[in-house]
Amino acid sequence: MPVPWSTERRCTFIPDVAERGLQVRQLWDLTIFLKRLCKTKCLTRPAAVGEGEVGRWLEWQSLDLYDITDLVIKKYIPYHDLQWQMDESDPEVAKRYSWAELVCA
Repeated sequence: MPVPWSTERRCTFIPDVAERGLQVRQLWDLTIFLKRLCKTKCLTRPAAVGEGEVGRWLEWQSLDLYDITDLVIKKYIPYHDLQWQMDESDPEVAKRYSWAELVCA
């Protein structure tokens, strides 16, 4: 599924954590992407949440930040790194950046 931000660049390192806030446009792009994922039924409730909820498709109105973090952000960042085939001496380094660093120019 296409993402609403550029995948042709690598993440930008922002050393000061206080400067890692998202702009309104970046939040809007994430919203569009999440709505697409919900509409195509790509997001399902994980097994650890509840017995009656397992495997149920998530709707846009029922998403919370835990769903967004666990089902989208934590899965997309390593996938993005695989596309770039990062050549790091420590493979865990590639997974230690924030969403803001991924989507900012």
